Amino acid sequence: MTNSTPNWESGTSTGGERLTFKYLPQYAHFLLAHQLEAFSLALLRISREVNVPLLRYFEGMPEEKLIALSIQGTEELLEYFSQNKMQDFIDKSIKTWAENQLPLIQSSEVVVEDISTISFTRRKAFRDFLPLYSTDIPTYINIMEEVDKFTVTLEEICYKILFEMKQQKINEHHLYIDTINHQLQEAQEIAEMGSFEWDLIGNNSTFSPQLYKIFKMQDTTDLMSFLENVHPSDHIKVRSAIEKAIQGDGIYECEYRYGRGQQEKMIWSRGIVTFQEGKPYKMKGTVMDVTQRHHTLKRLERSEELHKQAQALTHLGNWNWFIDEDDITWSDELYRIFGLEPQSETITFERFIALVHPDDREKRQQEIQRALQTRHMDDYTMKILLDNGTIKILQGKGEVLVDEKNKPYKLIGTCQDITLQALLHEQLRENEETFRQLITNAPDAVIVINEDGHILLWNPKAQEIFGWTTEEVTGKSLERTIIPHNGRKQHWQELTPWHETGIVRVLNRNIEITACKKSGEEFYIALSIARSLRAGEPVFIFFIRDISKEKNAELELELQRNQLARKNMELEASNQELMAFNYIASHDLKEPVRKIKVFSSLIKERGGEALPENIKDYLERISSSAGHMQKLIDALFAFSRTTSAEKIFEHTDLNNLLAEVINSLKEVIEEKKAVIIASPLPVLPVIPFQFQQLLENILSNALKYSRSDIPPEIRITAKLVPGSTLAQPASYIANAYHAITISDNGIGFDQQYAQKIFELFQRLHGKHEYSGTGIGLAICKKIAQHHHGFIIASGEPGKGATFTVYMPA
Repeated sequence: MTNSTPNWESGTSTGGERLTFKYLPQYAHFLLAHQLEAFSLALLRISREVNVPLLRYFEGMPEEKLIALSIQGTEELLEYFSQNKMQDFIDKSIKTWAENQLPLIQSSEVVVEDISTISFTRRKAFRDFLPLYSTDIPTYINIMEEVDKFTVTLEEICYKILFEMKQQKINEHHLYIDTINHQLQEAQEIAEMGSFEWDLIGNNSTFSPQLYKIFKMQDTTDLMSFLENVHPSDHIKVRSAIEKAIQGDGIYECEYRYGRGQQEKMIWSRGIVTFQEGKPYKMKGTVMDVTQRHHTLKRLERSEELHKQAQALTHLGNWNWFIDEDDITWSDELYRIFGLEPQSETITFERFIALVHPDDREKRQQEIQRALQTRHMDDYTMKILLDNGTIKILQGKGEVLVDEKNKPYKLIGTCQDITLQALLHEQLRENEETFRQLITNAPDAVIVINEDGHILLWNPKAQEIFGWTTEEVTGKSLERTIIPHNGRKQHWQELTPWHETGIVRVLNRNIEITACKKSGEEFYIALSIARSLRAGEPVFIFFIRDISKEKNAELELELQRNQLARKNMELEASNQELMAFNYIASHDLKEPVRKIKVFSSLIKERGGEALPENIKDYLERISSSAGHMQKLIDALFAFSRTTSAEKIFEHTDLNNLLAEVINSLKEVIEEKKAVIIASPLPVLPVIPFQFQQLLENILSNALKYSRSDIPPEIRITAKLVPGSTLAQPASYIANAYHAITISDNGIGFDQQYAQKIFELFQRLHGKHEYSGTGIGLAICKKIAQHHHGFIIASGEPGKGATFTVYMPA
């Protein structure tokens, strides 16, 4: 490759004659003196109109700068013309171009169109400005002839130089191609790679020498003939790859086995198909002998596979850190240990430290700094915190590598996930500690003996129960310490089968026997025995509980059972007497009262007006007392029936019960013009007739104890309240209660009597003011208790009373 400059000397184009003009210099002087700027702008404008190619290199230049540059060039041109030095102008211009000294552009960027369009631009500009200089036709013609002569001379030289420059480029290119081909052949030999150009239509295929060498062929006209030596198992693969390239995307690539003689090679081939009018006509490509690489890769892949398997099985990953570049590389298994996809991200020291558990982060940084200072890295253990919140425990080993100046430049090492082992170790330690604590703090005595019956372990509870200290009994025979004298024979009878057959009859069973304290006192114990191993030797574990108190309590309980049975019998007899009393109250007591009322009425009727007034008054009092007595008997019977009646609960709509009660009290409600306002009531499991009686008793009281100056107003509401907010007097405590409230605007009562009004026969008003027996609210209280609920009352004299029944939800 050469850098020779083309021959640009003017003599070669003018026959040795220099350009000398008669008319053009004066015209150029005129333009220089009077029309320089206008002439320059005209040249620029015409250049743009004819689209001079060189102008594209000045597109980014500001207009002012481009105009200034144009004026400068035009002024230089006119100076040469005015001095009749056109040949000098040509010599200078050609030299500047040939020696690549043009401003802003390279000489090789000048094309034929630049020469022709620039010549046209100058001729047109000179012609356009001639009328400003002279209107004499001969002068006009002479000047333009000289302009044409200059233009022809310049174009001839420029075309010649351009041709020489292009020829020089072609020569250089051919030389470059020859060099590249030589280097390519050398590279193909080194890389064991050959190239081909396969003519798919005719017989004009070409192959590089290295291709013949790879395929061990002397000559061929058909590339497909090489298939004869392709491994039979790869025939289909190679044909498919070729057909896919020819019929499809044009890309051919295949790796296959090839053999000629005794040697088999692994060949990799790649090519591109060229199409004409939609039909394949040529394939260019390369083939490479990759046998050695194939075998090496297979060995590496196998080695890498075994290495990865070993890492995965042991949860062991490796790492290295180039300190100055902060470049950390991890093996795939190490990525997995840290909960990341293999090679999913670049690991930096900052990223690594972020994955270390906060509890160990500072410690790990200090360990690394110490390793860099001492050039030695100790084995380490640390916790890491994965992105998903998982905590792992890792154990690592490392090494510090130093350069020739003993400066650390790299850390390498391994890291193993020992989370499971650490957890198992910790669990084992905790289990041992837990076992020790259990034995120490066990509420029962725990004694461990060997197969010979000697004591190996004696916990504090055993010391408390039997009175022997651990030091006193360790190594001693069990039968000489806690087994009573009369039970030692049985003890050995139990152990004898173990020595002979390995079977213990009382093993894993709970038995009650007597034992002996250090003081000699015998007492009852509950005993169970388990078999285990200790240091590989069989042992028996005794679990013993002092049940002497339970035995005494059992006797006491038996005595209480007998007493309770007697009381039950007495209560049954009392119930029978109560039933008999109820019968008398409902039948025998009613009859005399009825007769008293009847005979009193007969005396009044028959005596008529003849009876003295005091006698009439006595009879009236007798009749009233008998009526009161009858009501009292009925109320007592109702109370007794509430206590003894069968309790059958049914899911009942309380709204229906309330409607029945209001209907039964309809006459009284209308008589007193009472208003009853009821909110919806719940559906509850109740004894229907009892709960109806409860509602009726409370509503009756509200109507009975109303004020005389205003009509009664009774409000009934229900709501759910938490049981924790109530001070329940009942033994049954529920999480929540239905609070059913009945309030009135009647005469009310003093709050100090809120509990008294629920007792039998308790009345706050005289019987002459308000009728009643004082049993109705006692019945309400009893009914609420039957339903595992309770009832409370509140009142204020003259303002009314409120009764709230709490039913468990």
